[in-house]
Amino acid sequence: SDIISDRDSFKSRYTYRNNLIIILEISGKYFYDHYPPDNLNNIAAPRIFSSEAECINWIKQGLERSRQDRVVEKS
Repeated sequence: SDIISDRDSFKSRYTYRNNLIIILEISGKYFYDHYPPDNLNNIAAPRIFSSEAECINWIKQGLERSRQDRVVEKS
């Protein structure tokens, strides 16, 4: 039989610096999928958050840190 869900898994999706971020919530716990701009491999860290905002902030900090590291390497 078909499984029908009223939950939209892609409701909370964002782009940040051309990265696709999909935030999911199950039983009050948040986690995410992270797809870089150049491929469709999920590179998300296995981490659980207590809110969507906490999840988004953690992702943004990681992307900014990664960006700063690349700038330092080029110098």
